[in-house]
Amino acid sequence: MLVVILVILLVVLPLTELYVIIQVGDAIGYLPMLAALIACSLLGLYLVKRVGIGTWRRARAQIRAGEIPAAEAVDGAMLLAAGLLLLVPGFVTDAIGFLLLIPPVRYFPRRWARNHRFTRVGGAVYGKVIDVRGTAGPTTDIRPAIEPPDSPPGSSR
Repeated sequence: MLVVILVILLVVLPLTELYVIIQVGDAIGYLPMLAALIACSLLGLYLVKRVGIGTWRRARAQIRAGEIPAAEAVDGAMLLAAGLLLLVPGFVTDAIGFLLLIPPVRYFPRRWARNHRFTRVGGAVYGKVIDVRGTAGPTTDIRPAIEPPDSPPGSSR
C-alpha cells in the first residue's frame, strides 16, 4: 500500500500537474498562468493562516475548559497538509489544498481519527496494542540476578 501511495505522489501527481499547467498555459497564455499559480498560492496561504488561527483559538478554549482538543488537532494536521499542498506549484495540488480548507471535507479525517484512537487508562493502553504484562505466570525465584558486594567497614566509597 505504501508503494502505491509513493508512486502516486512521486510519479502520477507531478505528471498530472505538468499536463494541467501546459493545458492552462495553452488556453490562457503562460504569463497569466504563472500569475494564477502565484495568486492561488498566496490566497491559499492567507486562508490557511485565517482558518488556522480560528482552530488554534478553539483548541485553547477547549484546553482551558479541561477538554482534549482532538478535533482541533486533526483539523490542524489537515490545515498543515493544505498549506503544504498550496505551496507546491500546480493547479491540482492547489485544488486539493483548497478542498482541505472546507470544514465538511475535514469531517472525514476527524471521524477516522475518532474511531482509531488509543485510550490510556491506569497505565494500560487499550486499542490496537496487545498488553502482555503478567502472561508469563508467577515467578518462583525473587532473588536479584546479581547480588551487590558487601563493602568493608570503614570504606567511604
